[in-house]
Amino acid sequence: MKPFQTLDEQIKLLQSRGLEIDNIEECKRYLLTNNYYNVVNGYSKFFQTSKDKFIAGADFREIAATHFYDKEIKSAFLKAIIDAEKHFKSVLAYRFSESYPKPYSYLDINNFETQKDAKRLAQITNLISILARILNEYNRDKQNNSIKHHYKQHGVVPFWVIINELTLGQAFNFYRNLNTDIKNQIARDLSPFLQENIEYIQNRPSKDLLSGKALESIIKNILEIRNITAHNNKLFNYKCRENLPQLAYFHYYNNNANTSRQSVYYVFLALQCLLASTQYAQLHNTIIKRTKALNKKAHSIEAGIVLDTLGFPNNWYNITDTLR
Repeated sequence: MKPFQTLDEQIKLLQSRGLEIDNIEECKRYLLTNNYYNVVNGYSKFFQTSKDKFIAGADFREIAATHFYDKEIKSAFLKAIIDAEKHFKSVLAYRFSESYPKPYSYLDINNFETQKDAKRLAQITNLISILARILNEYNRDKQNNSIKHHYKQHGVVPFWVIINELTLGQAFNFYRNLNTDIKNQIARDLSPFLQENIEYIQNRPSKDLLSGKALESIIKNILEIRNITAHNNKLFNYKCRENLPQLAYFHYYNNNANTSRQSVYYVFLALQCLLASTQYAQLHNTIIKRTKALNKKAHSIEAGIVLDTLGFPNNWYNITDTLR
């Protein structure tokens, strides 16, 4: 285990590696309140020529600015994903309730696609157990809530009520265990978001449709990014586990053959499938503005080097610059 170092020792170590620190007290406060490990180990690599050597002229404020940039990008993604989650869960609740109108249909294993597979059966059984536990917990809660209200007033709790208490991960597990027809219908219901964004960004009419399979992959990767941003973990260099299908809708943006379909950038593109054009434009424009702000503060490097770790091509924003 590495020995504890005081703030003075931390600063001396950085200076010995060639990092310029103009304001020692300011640097101390920043390291004290943001954690040396999180800031220096997480963001100093952009300003180093080797593990123990910083770029000539690099200063601590550049590292702090990069740390702040990561925080702001994560905040923008989280806001967009919360909006996307609301749209997804709303359509999911409607289509499932339409297909299975009986009370507590969401607790019936026969309403899911088991495929007579033991692993799939275990997943669905666990999902139903979680839903039942949520019902019990909210019904026993001393505070008023929508589940308790519906149970008292109507004797049942419909799916469009309980879904508000599900995490995105739980809603995703519910969706992926539905039959193919319902999944495809939900994907079609969300397709107008994609069409709107294509028309808005690419300036061409669109009748593109999502498939249920593509939507499942997209939600899976969005869920990973949501967990990263919600827990304030480092987003740079993150690769999703799912290799998203080659989404032809984004050829206008995705003109870099080397762009990874596991990257944060590809999740950024895929969010067009779940956000209104104004919501997507806000995410798009925030990333541009924050990148330009970092460029002004980081004189030792180009901000594009940082954004590259998220999979963004160097010229991605030149396609449209700022969306209306």
